[in-house]
Amino acid sequence: MRGQGIIFDFVVSLSFFVVGVVIMVGALDMLGERMEKERDYANVARAAYFASESLLSLGSPENWNTNVLALNQIQVGLGAAPGELHGAKIRNFAALNATDYDGLRSALGVGKYDLYVNITQLQGNQSYLVGKFFDESYGDFDYRVERYALLDGNLTRVVVGVWK
Repeated sequence: MRGQGIIFDFVVSLSFFVVGVVIMVGALDMLGERMEKERDYANVARAAYFASESLLSLGSPENWNTNVLALNQIQVGLGAAPGELHGAKIRNFAALNATDYDGLRSALGVGKYDLYVNITQLQGNQSYLVGKFFDESYGDFDYRVERYALLDGNLTRVVVGVWK
């Protein structure tokens, strides 16, 4: 009779141990997924900030829009001076989007993520839309950076969005 009690205690203890291990493994898996998602979100945010900084710079070379260079040889910048946008560079930027979207993403440093840029004069009537715009059905999340500069003397909003 004693032997049966010991076996019963062992089976119950083993059952509790197995259930505990299953719960711990499930919790660790959920934690890992959450950390991966947070890391992806941080990478998307970093890419959006980098792209917005690049776009508001003068570019490299500064006259990239008049040279015939491959996208991997330039840094796209839409600035004419600090805080001021260059109209011809914006038009060339929009034209590049139509011919080489993947090269444009690479030149802006967003890598594997998708990108959209919305440049709108607040008091004027000019607006430029570049890239692929985010839709909830496309990916997990997007990150937007909103900047302001002057274009032809008018305050202009530059929204850069990067999404996965």
